[in-house]
Amino acid sequence: MGFDHVYDFVGGKLEWLAHALPVEGAGPHHAVAGDVVDERVTTCGPEASLDEIRTILGSSETSYCVIVNDHGVVLGRVRRKRLSNTSVLPDVIEPGPATVQLTEPLGPLVERMGKAKVESILVTTPKGELLGVVQRSRATDFLESNDCCEPARHPRR
Repeated sequence: MGFDHVYDFVGGKLEWLAHALPVEGAGPHHAVAGDVVDERVTTCGPEASLDEIRTILGSSETSYCVIVNDHGVVLGRVRRKRLSNTSVLPDVIEPGPATVQLTEPLGPLVERMGKAKVESILVTTPKGELLGVVQRSRATDFLESNDCCEPARHPRR
């Protein structure tokens, strides 16, 4: 068929997309979380002290810090509103926050977020590695301003 290099990627297209690998083409496009993912996420290591987390959140625009290990795997989340001078780390960590993958259909995701009154959701690889966050307001704006059945014009990560 004229291809010089052909590979058998066992995981298939969805696995490829879930790892934020590059794609090209002009096929039909349906809006997914990867279209609006924001890679700027405030993170902390699991060894961070409460004082370090307070300092990190004090200089951050977000209201939470995602706890990730050395491999970027999401372990939990600490919200600014749960911190007090008497807090101890195990009491303020929310283990296993909800996450979605890059290929999550955006329309239904925004609907679920709205019903649950959730403003943002973390985006991870299938192995739980943090890729970014989807803000409901940004996703809503994207859906309203784009024809979701046109070829992808917005590169994913």
